[in-house]
Amino acid sequence: MAVVLRDGGITYDVYKDIVKTLCEENVASDDIEGGAAKMADKHNVSTIIYNGIKSSLHQELQWNTRASKQMKMEYARLLQEINEPVENPRIVRVAEENCMDPASVTKDLVSNAIHQLQLSDKITEFILALANHKKKRKPRKASMSEASVIAAFEGIGKRKMYDMLVHDVVSALYHTSYSGPLHDIGSSLAGVEFEWCLYQLLRQRNIQFISEDAQRLVGERSTPDVRFKKPTFLQGQPIYWIDSKKKFGSPFWYKRDIIQLTRYTREIGPGLVVYWSGFVANGPELPILNILSLKGLFVCGTIPLDLTQMEEELDDEDDCEDLGDEISTKDDSED
Repeated sequence: MAVVLRDGGITYDVYKDIVKTLCEENVASDDIEGGAAKMADKHNVSTIIYNGIKSSLHQELQWNTRASKQMKMEYARLLQEINEPVENPRIVRVAEENCMDPASVTKDLVSNAIHQLQLSDKITEFILALANHKKKRKPRKASMSEASVIAAFEGIGKRKMYDMLVHDVVSALYHTSYSGPLHDIGSSLAGVEFEWCLYQLLRQRNIQFISEDAQRLVGERSTPDVRFKKPTFLQGQPIYWIDSKKKFGSPFWYKRDIIQLTRYTREIGPGLVVYWSGFVANGPELPILNILSLKGLFVCGTIPLDLTQMEEELDDEDDCEDLGDEISTKDDSED
């Protein structure tokens, strides 16, 4: 079975060329007017695919980036300059001097600073959670109040340093559009928008389905964005579900998505994953796609034209109400 459909896919060689350009030239779409469009034309891809690769690359770099010992020492030194104005974001300065994304190295720098002050690691978790506005994610074992954290800094005569750390972390997390809280919010909203587009495209073609929300209401264990109500076929093969991904399907994301997609194929059957920002097509250097192919998964960049559904009556027990118009925001911001 052909796992990769052509719509929205690019070859691995083109993908490598674009990544090489981004890494060597540090090209940003907002550097000059029409920058992304010009780079996309250069590589003969759409602007959506180019920006999707760029976003994926930033996520991969953030995932793998670690602050060097020299960066940690430099940040700890700057924190000791108590007379320096608090408005000066030290993490941003240190990261940019080393050509790194501030949000990527924030945890390493703050953790090292707290360790040098001989304070609890839970204080690092508290400061990061406070700056990131993730109230639901409490530190492991026991939650810390702000009063107790401030008291810990006052106990070592470093009360002002607490304010400096919080300010630095907030500045770093909101400094870039490719990571941090603003990116998470935008990514979540984009995921909802693409789910809505998926539902509308299926309705226009009179393809009946059960939305993710409806699946949860009836207690389904695995809940892709769409389950089909009637027998549905793609390239003559039966498929049972579709999952929508707003991101670019890169080797980095394939390795992380395969766990979820494998569970869907095991528990539901063959299906289709749509990477709306494009994807890397199959190739000898992408064995992960061969694994997905064996599991009965199709990969595409939009809804294929040859997706068909049989005109078959449904049993009453299968006639679930479609709740596609009441999509709730996903917890997974990577989709």
